[in-house]
Amino acid sequence: MAARQIPAERESRTIYPLLAKPISRTEVLLAKFFGCWLATAVTLIAFYAFFGLMAMSKEHHWPMTNYFQAVWLHWIMLGVIIAMSLLGSLVFTAVSSNVTICFIAVTFILMLGRHLDKVAMQVGEPARSLLMGLFFAIPHLEFFDVRDLVIHNWPSLHWLVCLKATAYGAVYGAFFLLAACLIFRRRALN
Repeated sequence: MAARQIPAERESRTIYPLLAKPISRTEVLLAKFFGCWLATAVTLIAFYAFFGLMAMSKEHHWPMTNYFQAVWLHWIMLGVIIAMSLLGSLVFTAVSSNVTICFIAVTFILMLGRHLDKVAMQVGEPARSLLMGLFFAIPHLEFFDVRDLVIHNWPSLHWLVCLKATAYGAVYGAFFLLAACLIFRRRALN
């Protein structure tokens, strides 16, 4: 959804009358971000509510704190991904290439990102420095994956951990949004 926002506006030529109003390109981009992010909030809440009701029918209890933390951290992670795909919609020429590259990047981060430091210790020096740099540069989306709390009825996280993960996601989301705003301000729309 986020990958289509700016290209669809350009293709349908609705961005020109929008920017003719007293609104900046940064405001347009931030509005696109928050619109997509709020839409994901609605779907996440619906998904977790359905899952919680199904689990409650079997287990006869509903650990609300675990569900709230899972929804919250999942939503923060999706904010980072939305910001990343908005940046990609300004960098890549086609929506399909943006979606594909973002999908591959997110899959790589979720599956292999946490293991890059271990892999880096196994290889020689030029590759080691490159992999360690990549390990520290990528947003570690696995920090936000707390589905095990809900699935296995584990104790909830300490709220300071949630706050740190939220700040971590806010920094990466702000970085991607800032880069997108800088590119969007300097890019010609035609």
